[in-house]
Amino acid sequence: MNTVHKNAFRKYQNLEELRIDKCPNLDLIDKFAFKGLQKLRLLTISNNPKLTHIYKATFAGIGNEDSLKIILKNNFLERIHGMAFKNVHNLRELTIEDRCMKIASHAFSTLTKVDFFTLKGVCSFEEQAFSNASRIHQLHIFDSSANFVRNMFVQLSHVNQILIHESAIARIEEEAFTEMFTISSVQIQSNKIGRVDPRAFVGMENLGTLIFSYNTVRDPLESPECLLNSAQKMVFTENTLHCSCPMRWVEHYEDRTVLHENYCGKEEAFKTLAFFQPRGCPSPETTPDPSLMTEIITWPTSTLHSYSTSNASCFGPFILITILCCFISIRFTCMNFYPFNAPYILLVLP
Repeated sequence: MNTVHKNAFRKYQNLEELRIDKCPNLDLIDKFAFKGLQKLRLLTISNNPKLTHIYKATFAGIGNEDSLKIILKNNFLERIHGMAFKNVHNLRELTIEDRCMKIASHAFSTLTKVDFFTLKGVCSFEEQAFSNASRIHQLHIFDSSANFVRNMFVQLSHVNQILIHESAIARIEEEAFTEMFTISSVQIQSNKIGRVDPRAFVGMENLGTLIFSYNTVRDPLESPECLLNSAQKMVFTENTLHCSCPMRWVEHYEDRTVLHENYCGKEEAFKTLAFFQPRGCPSPETTPDPSLMTEIITWPTSTLHSYSTSNASCFGPFILITILCCFISIRFTCMNFYPFNAPYILLVLP
């Protein structure tokens, strides 16, 4: 068997368990392949080495009346396409485990009423992968190595727990968790993280608890906005951070428990943040304001030479007064044009 066709099981309306296992030539499951299996309680697809893609509407139309378990394991999946689980609902368990699979935009859109949703071996998430998915008791992502891109969880709602752990996350981008709403808790624990962008955790509405603990972050947190969030409670503890010059802001961070419950890496001998003292960091440089640049006016030599030494003794005070008046006049004119930062005028007499 190399293909599971559309409506392949229409003659088995009372089927309760379906296992597709160790089919060496299976490389395609058509859309609506399992349509109409209303009595189905267990669907397992595993150990099929040529099954690399799950296409749109593959699991649509099951219409199960009772809680259903869908398990996909060890199939060499490379990509789960958008709307693959269109209108799938009332699942006791949805488990997808593989070696390195990419989750496309809207892959889990409209997925509703799932007790336990598990993803393992994800290499890439695209934006809006979970859009309009709702009423999930637990979303569990582990043993994966993917960037958490901007808008990854957009429109994911009514989730009791999101658990992300034991993964290698290259980067958590700005607004990766934005526009999620009504989430009881988000737990990010025991991960190796390359970089956390400022404002990575902003934009979540009605979030109960955000827990970020036991993680190792390779790059320094650039600003306090890396911890900015809208949760009712945040727990940031037992993390190992890279302590260097960009982390100077932590000395003045208002929540002092962050300093006492998190640690520097080996570059600072694993001391707590409370004892971190940045050394050898360049002082913050300010870019010069163009309006404050010095204007240099050179008086022509010929003009000054027109006055002889004898005349200088006679007209010396007059020349000095004239120069001062010109300076005041120019200064007053510049203040009219630049009332806040008037430039200074330097008179250079050759």
